[in-house]
Amino acid sequence: MFLSNKNWTMRLAFLFLGFSLLCCSCITTRVDTNFRTEIDKEGNFHRVMEFAVYRFDTEAEKGSTTRLAISSEEALDYLSENYLLPDSREWNITFELIDSVYYFRADREFSYPEGGFSDYLRYAPDNGGESKNRVEFSRRTGFFSTTYTYQEVFTDIIDAEKALAEVTTGIDSLKQAIISGMSKELGGNEKTAQEFATAVEEHYCKPLLQLFETLYYNPTEFDSAEAIYKRETENLQDKLVELYRQGGASPVAVLAFRKKLDSLLSEEQKQFEDYLERRGVVLFGAYGYDFENPFNFRCEVLMPAGVVATNASTKEANRLVWEFDNLDLWGKEFSLYAESRELHWFRIIIVTLGAVVIIGLVVFIILRRPKRGKLPTPSETSV
Repeated sequence: MFLSNKNWTMRLAFLFLGFSLLCCSCITTRVDTNFRTEIDKEGNFHRVMEFAVYRFDTEAEKGSTTRLAISSEEALDYLSENYLLPDSREWNITFELIDSVYYFRADREFSYPEGGFSDYLRYAPDNGGESKNRVEFSRRTGFFSTTYTYQEVFTDIIDAEKALAEVTTGIDSLKQAIISGMSKELGGNEKTAQEFATAVEEHYCKPLLQLFETLYYNPTEFDSAEAIYKRETENLQDKLVELYRQGGASPVAVLAFRKKLDSLLSEEQKQFEDYLERRGVVLFGAYGYDFENPFNFRCEVLMPAGVVATNASTKEANRLVWEFDNLDLWGKEFSLYAESRELHWFRIIIVTLGAVVIIGLVVFIILRRPKRGKLPTPSETSV
């Protein structure tokens, strides 16, 4: 899977590319996940979940909607291996195959359970965790209105901040191990040793860290970051050997230096990869890393009253729709939020009429109050 000798600097880049080539073929299976949720004013849910499974050729022309044939058995096997499917004892389940797309549908009606619920889970490869959802709903009743709040959060298993902290520690250890491993050959030449350390930092460690940062925070730009990483590190070994030669080493010593450097780099990179595995660093999440063909989601929610706040993609009266894909939950949560409010108009009208009547009575009393006579002046009383 990995390259050696002069191409040692491309080892980790090929870790990603090799994994992709081994695990992915031109024939790709994808699942579009659709939810439809209706909520009544009592907090009762009607929840519909649909998986649409299909295959296509990744080598086909971009934008092509051509589907490859897939049998019901193949589609169901894929779903069973990659998803925790709804329990038929709690859900009404139907399925059908239409135009090379397998539809697995499940629906149920239930009262909202206190504390929320989860009903979506996709497994990551090799028992590496899962991607899942969490639904929470609340109803707050006041005298003049009732407010309903809906929130659904989707997560993948990637914790970018935690992973990058581990990656940074691992890269720092990798750098120190390389410098320490070559300290004897560098000898007492402080200038050469400093230039050696700077070259490793600038042309290997920094591009490697940037590659991971791009992977976690902007995965669609991974190919660009990889190209930069290759460009920066492609000739690094020659640069390090040249620094050693400029320090006055003999040709024989230079050959020995190159051989030891190559061996040390290969070993330390393996140690770095082992370190990431031991620390449980997740690289690609539950959906893999085919960034050009994401898994799509569509969530439709019918709120029990008029919507006053939401982050939905589209809104039509109290019907809300969110459309997103797995890249939206790459390294972070993706949250669906909606708040609706029902005004208690009868109470409002009664209170308003009552207030008008009271104000009218007060005004009437004031206007009906008899006027006091004018008091005589001092001059009038003396006469």
